[in-house]
Amino acid sequence: MHDFTVGSSDYVALNLTHWENLYYCIGADEHLLFRFFPSQPFESCFETTQWRLVKDLRSSASSPAHLDTWLKSSMSMFTLTPQGWSGF
Repeated sequence: MHDFTVGSSDYVALNLTHWENLYYCIGADEHLLFRFFPSQPFESCFETTQWRLVKDLRSSASSPAHLDTWLKSSMSMFTLTPQGWSGF
């Protein structure tokens, strides 16, 4: 059931990240969090990191395509060359 009800990382990166009031936060090891808020939250999402509007990130990006690629890769566990893979 989970596979049918959850949007793909492409859908989230290319569609939901354009919605109003979506905020993001980047933590240690580029751990990416998203959350909708009705207005700018005052709470921090990690110890020293504040929530920022995805809309502002998009408007300041030098390349929208590069940003979409980064967002998709940050939301997916898929990798072409997994480090440390030794099999089972």
